[in-house]
Amino acid sequence: MAHPLCWPSTRTFDLVGNEPAISLTQDLSPEQPADILLLECRNPQHILYTLSTDVTCPSAPRKIDLTCNDIEAAA
Repeated sequence: MAHPLCWPSTRTFDLVGNEPAISLTQDLSPEQPADILLLECRNPQHILYTLSTDVTCPSAPRKIDLTCNDIEAAA
């Protein structure tokens, strides 16, 4: 059976999104490292907000591993 081709529409990049920014590490203790995977993230506001709020954490900086994917969804 033939199916119509679903071509992804043009992707938009929003520096400032429509929702308020959240800290991606808000549920972690300050000394715990963060491994974060963001799928289909079109705006960096959550990343920038997380980095700005983690600056006020203890003297030892938190280790953050960010992996972002914007084009392909996870299978």
